[in-house]
Amino acid sequence: MNPRHLIPVLVLMTLAIPVMGQEPLDIRYLVQNGDRYLVPQTRLPFTGPFVEYQRGVVKASGSIKDGWLDGLVEEFWENGQLRIRGLFFKGELNGPAEHYRENGQLERKGSYFYGEEDGPWEVYDEDGQLIGRGVAFEGRPCGEWFEPGRTRTRAPCPNISYSDGLRHGPFEMYHDNGQLEAKGNFKDGQFDGPYESYYRNGQLEAKGNFKDGGEYGPYERYDEDGQLTERGVFLNGGECGEWFEYGRTVTYPPCPSG
Repeated sequence: MNPRHLIPVLVLMTLAIPVMGQEPLDIRYLVQNGDRYLVPQTRLPFTGPFVEYQRGVVKASGSIKDGWLDGLVEEFWENGQLRIRGLFFKGELNGPAEHYRENGQLERKGSYFYGEEDGPWEVYDEDGQLIGRGVAFEGRPCGEWFEPGRTRTRAPCPNISYSDGLRHGPFEMYHDNGQLEAKGNFKDGQFDGPYESYYRNGQLEAKGNFKDGGEYGPYERYDEDGQLTERGVFLNGGECGEWFEYGRTVTYPPCPSG
């Protein structure tokens, strides 16, 4: 697992700076560039509350930060009933979430990690009865899962701790051959601090550091034979300064001094 690859809406306001009490903006007035929302006149990322309508009914509402869906976002069925309520980070579900049926009945609840079901989950039938409970990892059930009248044992869950449904604390992950795949730390559902990842043969693949969920500081990557392939510096998840990349030097925007 290489964290680099994990990580592998105006009518018009000026610089998309959040304002206390700011009215939600109809998302149709923003320009969408991939998964980001920009202010049309400036092409700068928008920040603030938003609302989306479909045939005059609210389809979604929530917050955008630096162009990404970020924070609490809610989506609604055509009849106005809540469909999904969850926390987003940089455009993806990342944290606690609840899914509801069209009649308003809770269908399932749990947590996401960068868009995939991850952590403790509960599943309910149409009558509100619990029919499933267990842990998911990167979109797949793992460990023991409770189902009506029985317990099913899935593949073992990685050595990852959760707090309030979010990845939190030191972690280690292993390849299916027993070799260490990655180690580092999570804080409130995001990578935080130093990390290292390894190939199946035990060779170091990459090492770096995370801050506020984005890669930050010196980064190095190696091939399976131990040869350096990339070296440079990250700032808030983006490359800056001079990088060595596969035998050549690539220049990105300057890194701030200090």
